[in-house]
Amino acid sequence: MKDDRQGIFQLCWHESRQKQWQNVKGRVSEHERPFLSDAITQAEDKSWFLNNRDRRVSDPTTDVVERKKLSVEVPRYIEAKSGCKKTVSAPEHAVREFLEWARKPKRGRGLVYVDEISKPVLRRFFEYLVDGEEEDDGPANHPFTTAFKVMRVNSFVRAVLGLEPGKGPVTKKDYKRELKGSRVPEIYTRQDLEALFSAMDDEEHLIFSTFYESGLCERELMHLEDSDLISDELVMNIEINKV
Repeated sequence: MKDDRQGIFQLCWHESRQKQWQNVKGRVSEHERPFLSDAITQAEDKSWFLNNRDRRVSDPTTDVVERKKLSVEVPRYIEAKSGCKKTVSAPEHAVREFLEWARKPKRGRGLVYVDEISKPVLRRFFEYLVDGEEEDDGPANHPFTTAFKVMRVNSFVRAVLGLEPGKGPVTKKDYKRELKGSRVPEIYTRQDLEALFSAMDDEEHLIFSTFYESGLCERELMHLEDSDLISDELVMNIEINKV
């Protein structure tokens, strides 16, 4: 790339044994001569499109549409969904968590565009949430919770790309086992709860109060950190008077 010169470059590929040609666009405008680096980048994008067009993705080398970037679409999706920047719902949390994971370059990630989110990508995200990874041990989510997070990311993809209902990289059938509860939970009466909490010491009371009030799974509570608490962000319409 030391000779990144300007010139007239064309992309070339075959379709149905017919050679196809496409002019390389300039990085600023179509009237400016492109650089060799522009030609290489657009050749890689064209190759990606030709290998993935069965997924109904957009051609990033044309002027018809612009590929949607994760870094741009995630904030737009969250703002449109919540209506308030300080309101953090479960779907928004799942999409944010996916964005942070997707930015990491290890193991073939480093995703940039929404249309790069595929079934294998979401499966790796699922495994990361459940099992963690060597560098940070991962968040250690329960498979049931993780499956819901994957489906929320799938809803994000469907909304951004304008897909029909029920479409996307994955479906509920792909996580049927995880989404189906293995047993019916036992429901305690108010008298049962009062008797249970009255027999606890302070530490037990704190642990089971967290279970009861938050609905966390056991593995989620085991890895709960101070940074996970966002109570200040969830308190609305309260003014703090400084004395």
